Amino acid sequence: MADDLMDALGAAVEHKTCGVSGCQTKPIANRNGRPLCAKHRDHYDHSTMGEPCERCESRQWVRTPDGASEAVCAVCDYVTYDADKFKDSW
Repeated sequence: MADDLMDALGAAVEHKTCGVSGCQTKPIANRNGRPLCAKHRDHYDHSTMGEPCERCESRQWVRTPDGASEAVCAVCDYVTYDADKFKDSW
């Protein structure tokens, strides 16, 4: 937790942005050496593996809590209504 805070403070001083393509938010954590903002850190930490995304080929999916859709891609935010995306996921 303290490491995440120090990373966030360092990133703010160095004018870094989130490591996800197209995201201009300041990073607050590092995952596998990649700076991530709060949204993408949560996606990374709580995602599950499944079928590849149709848009970016990522296998990281986050279940949507509202039930309006089945999942959101943790990388490109592609929304799907296909329950098979989670088949054989951990």
